[in-house]
Amino acid sequence: MNPEFHIHLYGRTKDSTTQTWGEALIFPNKSTGFYDKFERFNNEDIEEIKRQINLLEKEDKYNLLNWRL
Repeated sequence: MNPEFHIHLYGRTKDSTTQTWGEALIFPNKSTGFYDKFERFNNEDIEEIKRQINLLEKEDKYNLLNWRL
């Protein structure tokens, strides 16, 4: 079986006071209403994320051959 790439993207700022940079994220329960106004990525967002991942994969640091996958 070939390896698969799976990623979760979470946006936050380096100066966040509630989700401190470098620490594990904490997610509120859905019943709190915290997520009610969130919007899904649109097709343009998704395509740009794919483009950026493709650029990263070309860098030696992220080359799958270097990870022995």
